[in-house]
Amino acid sequence: MTQDFKNDRDDRAVAGEYALGLLEGDAKAEAERRFTSDAEFARAVEDWRMRLLAFDDATAQGDVS
Repeated sequence: MTQDFKNDRDDRAVAGEYALGLLEGDAKAEAERRFTSDAEFARAVEDWRMRLLAFDDATAQGDVS
C-alpha cells in the first residue's frame, strides 16, 4: 500500500467520523479547520453527508417508537 493511498483512506475515514459527529476535542477542532481550509477534505465530508442522508430519510418515513 502506498503512503498516498493510506493517507487518502485515513482522510476519508476522518471525514466520515466528522460527518457522523463522532470526533471530539483536538480531533474535532482539526477536522473543522480542515473542512474550512481543505477543499478535498470538505468534499469528502459532503460525500459522507450525502450518503448518510439516505438513513435520515428512511428514519423519518418509518414508524419510530
